This record gives sequence, structure tokens and C-alpha cells, in this order.
Amino acid sequence: METLVTEQTGVSVGLVVAVFGVMLVLMRGERAERRAIEDKLDELRLHVEREFVPHRTLELTETRLIAAMDKLGTRLETMIARLDTLATDVAAALGRGDRD
Repeated sequence: METLVTEQTGVSVGLVVAVFGVMLVLMRGERAERRAIEDKLDELRLHVEREFVPHRTLELTETRLIAAMDKLGTRLETMIARLDTLATDVAAALGRGDRD
């Protein structure tokens, strides 16, 4: 019976171990790079969440601001109408006072 282990077997085993070792090192490096990229992406997402307003939020704020401005315009128109009425009443009163 012949032995299956020869001098070339040791070289082959060494070569297989070396290839697997290189693959392991490359895979670890790839994982580290992937983690670094994911960390950078997380930082970017956090920055965007902190610095930029979502479109829907901006629309809601704009709607509320326009409604508040409309109310303010209505109040100003009411005040102007009251001032006009007051001015007319004062002028009428002064006109009547001159006749007496």
C-alpha cells in the first residue's frame, strides 16, 4: 500500500493554507472598509436630519404662516375700517359743533 502523504502534499497543504490566509485577510479588510463606509453614511444621515427640514414639514409651516398672515390682514382691515368710521364720526361731530 502506498502512502498518500508525500513531499508535495506538504507543499500543497501549505499553499492551500496560504491562499485561505490571504482570503481571510482580504475579507477582514473588506469588512473594515465596509464598516468605515457605513459609519460615514450614518454620520451623513445624522447631519442631514439635523440640518435640513423635510419637505412636508416645510409645507406645513408655510401653510400655518400664510394662515396667520391672512388673519393679520383681516384684523388690519377691520382696524382701518374702524378708524375710518371714527374719523367720519369725529368730523361729523365737529361739523355739528360748529353749527351750534
